[in-house]
Amino acid sequence: MNEDDLVENDVFMSVVTWLLQYGLVIIGAAITLAGVLAWSGRWRSWARQKTYGMLTRVPTRYTLGLAFLGPGIIFISLGIFADLGIIPGSDDVYDVIGAALIFVSLIGVFWWPAALTPRWYRDWLTWGGPQETDPWPTDKERAEGRR
Repeated sequence: MNEDDLVENDVFMSVVTWLLQYGLVIIGAAITLAGVLAWSGRWRSWARQKTYGMLTRVPTRYTLGLAFLGPGIIFISLGIFADLGIIPGSDDVYDVIGAALIFVSLIGVFWWPAALTPRWYRDWLTWGGPQETDPWPTDKERAEGRR
């Protein structure tokens, strides 16, 4: 291995390191944004029932877990930054917080309590849910009190 190979390898490793560090933050921020939009009701299309041939999906709530997955990924990446000395703090603390948030998100994929869903989602289910109503209320439904 000559000196040119070592320099080329260092450039490659610095790009990979940058992608791991900052790419995780960018991915975590994008996932957090999707989760916040789902909770706020700005993004409701995920709640619609989808049919795959003879299989019909029941109302899902796993998208709400994105609001916990994104910050979990960000905290894991902050642990990497703390381990490298880029930011102050203990990498173990960041990793534990990140792992706890990711764990809550994974639980949300399989089971999410109906009482902890956003008000617009509970209201939508009251009005008939995926089989009878669109997640976006019409003007008439809004006048009748639907969110």
